[in-house]
Amino acid sequence: VRIDIARVKDLGAETRQFSATISATQTEEALQKFLEKIQRAPSLIVVESMHVQQRPPTLQMTLLTYARVSDPSGGAAK
Repeated sequence: VRIDIARVKDLGAETRQFSATISATQTEEALQKFLEKIQRAPSLIVVESMHVQQRPPTLQMTLLTYARVSDPSGGAAK
């Protein structure tokens, strides 16, 4: 898993884009369960890209979400 955090200038100083790239060996059942978990997530998660290969059984997926972040002292992020 590789996680990246980036500022999105059009969405304000407090908003960050979080992306996770997941590479793994997969089975059809595990992939189905993972996609169901994404669907049930309490926040918006976008599957930006997904590549599934049968031989060898591998998966590469990039997920995106957005969140507001703040200073631990209660102030806005800089």
